Amino acid sequence: MGDRFQMDSKGDRSVKEDMHMIVVVYYPAYLRKIARIIEVLGGWQEMKSLRVVVNNPAISEKHVESVFINAAPTVKIIRHDNEGLEFGAYQRGLNDLR
Repeated sequence: MGDRFQMDSKGDRSVKEDMHMIVVVYYPAYLRKIARIIEVLGGWQEMKSLRVVVNNPAISEKHVESVFINAAPTVKIIRHDNEGLEFGAYQRGLNDLR
């Protein structure tokens, strides 16, 4: 597929948008499967950055880094304490994008 475009306010031009992704991980067993899904999505449009929000203290940052290191030019691993459940974790990733 080609690049992702969105019409601008004039409606007669398209502009390319940067893509940033946030993924929240809870279970170590799912990391590689999630990375494969991100790889497929990245095949449609290159990601500028990926935020991996780790919502489980049993998941090591080194393991997450080894799985996702090549998923985007910039990969940030962010710890979250489960405050606000999955919505809080996603918000943590959004806050980091700001």
